[in-house]
Amino acid sequence: MTDFEIARQIAKEIQEKHREAALPFILEERAAGLCDSKASGTPYLPHDTSWPLDGANQPMELLAQIDCSALESLPDFPHTGLLQFFIGTDECYGVDFDDMTNQKGFCVLYHEVVDVSVTEEEVLEKRPEKSDEEDVCTPFETEKPCRIRFAAPKSMKLTEGNFHFDGLFVEEWNRCRPDAPIEKTSEIHQRLKKKTRTMGGMCLILRKGARMGKMMTSRFATRWAVTLILPNMIHGAMIKCRIST
Repeated sequence: MTDFEIARQIAKEIQEKHREAALPFILEERAAGLCDSKASGTPYLPHDTSWPLDGANQPMELLAQIDCSALESLPDFPHTGLLQFFIGTDECYGVDFDDMTNQKGFCVLYHEVVDVSVTEEEVLEKRPEKSDEEDVCTPFETEKPCRIRFAAPKSMKLTEGNFHFDGLFVEEWNRCRPDAPIEKTSEIHQRLKKKTRTMGGMCLILRKGARMGKMMTSRFATRWAVTLILPNMIHGAMIKCRIST
């Protein structure tokens, strides 16, 4: 077998062996309330909570906000309140590829109780001005927030962008190829010199659709598939989502 075939086989085996319950979902370009499940837009923030800032004291942007009442089929997630994911506005959306757990470029907030007296106007007043708005990068094609619509739960394979995938792949590769050991999966891409749509993870097998689960990868697309690997945000969990046409 060639190195590419070995890598592809290892990736498939890892995917099959590691599964978790997941919720498929799509993004709909229609109005979303302050406390609704949505991608982009104005986040809910309690009266005493300030707007999340990155390591350079610049305001982050809302990637996704989840109404946890929709997550009852996921046993390891909260089932009340709001779960929020914020990202930086640099070219990599806050990702530190040398340390995927570095939280200077992303933020996860969980609000167990939602105060219905909070208004969107109040939240927007908390957002500080960015020093240079022209340098703002966003994974969204549209400025309008998108409502997240969940479907029935499914079993999800561990995808290549997952925070845990790298260690599993490296371990199996070094077992199969002790004569050519690696420390990171990125070394495989360099060796094979294959064009992959990846930012920080193996993408030997690209998968369509969107799912949210304990083991999640982050594919954020605009109108068509644009792969974005976000940092490990919470318990090794990440988000993969796609704007529907």
